[in-house]
Amino acid sequence: MRPRPEIFTQDEERKQTLDEAERTCQSVAGVYAELGYELVTLPLAPVEERVRFLLDAAGLPLISRT
Repeated sequence: MRPRPEIFTQDEERKQTLDEAERTCQSVAGVYAELGYELVTLPLAPVEERVRFLLDAAGLPLISRT
C-alpha cells in the first residue's frame, strides 16, 4: 500500500520522509513486478471490507466464524 500523505508522520520507528517512503514503495513494487507478481491496490476502507476485497481478488470464499 502506498504511503498516505494525510496520515503519514515521522517518529522514532518511522525514520523515512514521505518522499523516501514513496520511492521505497515504488522500488519494492517494481521488484515484485519484475518477479512476475501482480500487485493489487487495497481500497481505503475498514478492515472487514478489505478482507472481502482480498478474498474476492483471490477467488476465495468468505468463511463465517459463527
